[in-house]
Amino acid sequence: MKTVVVVDPDDDERMAISEIVRGAGYRVWEAHDGSEGLGLLQDDPEALVVVAEESRTSALALLSALRQATGAPIVVVGDQRKMSEPDALSVGADYYCHRPLSPPLLAARIRSFFRRWPPAEADLTPDPFPAREGETPTPLPASGRGRERGPGREVTKPVGP
Repeated sequence: MKTVVVVDPDDDERMAISEIVRGAGYRVWEAHDGSEGLGLLQDDPEALVVVAEESRTSALALLSALRQATGAPIVVVGDQRKMSEPDALSVGADYYCHRPLSPPLLAARIRSFFRRWPPAEADLTPDPFPAREGETPTPLPASGRGRERGPGREVTKPVGP
């Protein structure tokens, strides 16, 4: 049976996420904080679910440490106020689940990782553009080539020639 580590400082939310993962047919190891989560990596879990509840800086540091310690897929559950999706993905997350959390989506994402990403074949290639020590990733500036589509938003034409 494949094992998923769930890292979340909130006991109720951690239990709820653990039940979602167990319901999808996986063994769950729970960690209250990043230190516990890192300790559980010694037993080679196949995936991690990390809830971004801490400050932005400590959440990014945790993700970076987890990525350096394992090649297993990492799902981040969060909202843009705590940690942006681009920041999470740039320091090691493989997928970002926005709040409110969709249990079927989380279960499906974990199943898809196991279909496409067997732990023995995990890509441990180093990031070609790693952040320097003590540096947090910066979002890329807007290109000026348009905006996203969405309710109440118009698609703009490219700027310039």
